[in-house]
Amino acid sequence: MDKPRWSRGRSLLPAGLVALAALAAGWLGPSACQGDDAEMLSLNVAGTQVYLHHFAPEASGTKAALLLIPGWPAVGEDVLGLGTGLSGRGIHVFVLHPRGHDPSGGNATFANALEDVAVAWDWLRSASTTDTYGLDAEVCVLAGYSWGGGIALAATAQLPSVRRVISIAGSDHGVFIRRVDADPKYREVYREALKSTQAPSGPVRFDVDADFEELRHTEQVHDLVTIAPRLADRDLLIIAGWDDTQVELEYQVLPFYRALRASGAEGVRVLSFQDGHGFSTVREQLAQGIRDWMILP
Repeated sequence: MDKPRWSRGRSLLPAGLVALAALAAGWLGPSACQGDDAEMLSLNVAGTQVYLHHFAPEASGTKAALLLIPGWPAVGEDVLGLGTGLSGRGIHVFVLHPRGHDPSGGNATFANALEDVAVAWDWLRSASTTDTYGLDAEVCVLAGYSWGGGIALAATAQLPSVRRVISIAGSDHGVFIRRVDADPKYREVYREALKSTQAPSGPVRFDVDADFEELRHTEQVHDLVTIAPRLADRDLLIIAGWDDTQVELEYQVLPFYRALRASGAEGVRVLSFQDGHGFSTVREQLAQGIRDWMILP
């Protein structure tokens, strides 16, 4: 079978497309859930208020912090239970809601998301923030889940100060836009699902077709195999689900891993679970695995 234009593997099976339709209301997936223990913070980015939720350890904890970008839509407070799960393990968690995603202002674009991450990352490592929360800038980590995982990796490729990054079922947006353009059924599933999140009825202020067009023009910024050489000198934790039919191991995770290794990456680790995109049965193991990777002996 010929390889489709969007992939380095075989074409998506019909069953996978059915699963995508079921998952599609969140780029989608169970990216966030409400939490009661988070402190709301805000940053000014290009004249717009961008909000974060901070989950602080109850005890003194460690000096480590995680800046976490949710999946789409990047709303709510907790992400995969990691705010509570990691703060309970002594790590500060700051969940970023990029522009366009409630409660932040502005409009959602890929360029805005990358800028928001850069500003939030500089803020997290600033002397005022590290002094306020008792952090060490050298043990701050950038992470993202699903859509946010792809954003975190693309941002890391542009930010030399990010030395450690975690992709949790991170989407390869280069693969995504090629698949959108090559597969009409896939395009329709995702277009309709994304439209369901669009304001005013949904929680995100954005234009679906404009975002697709932006990705077409910036594919090389977001394609994980393309940016792998710029990430090869970083420490990376790639987390994947064997049963994930949305960010598939064979199409999005393994090609990225192979490209990293071919580029000389030595600090890359893969942590996989026998679970789907939402990691619903392994939340404790997920939090513990991230904690163990962040807090090296």
